[in-house]
Amino acid sequence: MENTKSISFPYGSTEEFEQRQKELFKEAFNETMAQLKKRVDDDTFLTRKQVAERLHISLPTLHSLTKEGILVGYRLNGRVLYKKEDIVKSLKQIATLKQPEA
Repeated sequence: MENTKSISFPYGSTEEFEQRQKELFKEAFNETMAQLKKRVDDDTFLTRKQVAERLHISLPTLHSLTKEGILVGYRLNGRVLYKKEDIVKSLKQIATLKQPEA
């Protein structure tokens, strides 16, 4: 005699169960992708050329800024890379003086 076991679902039908599984998968996938995107955005390194283009400066100027310690570079196998976050931190707002109205 063959033993059979049954499983009861808290859903009305297998279609409801499958739909809920799809929803859970989408939620988990979207959460994972959001975490990955945040990590990539936070840890992105840029090349010298990319930094120079974004700041609208030449490579020699970028080199000078790095030597002066204004920008922090990271060396990896002869390449110099910059953290996107460090570049933003190094930018300073210019204080402007308002002209008195006559």
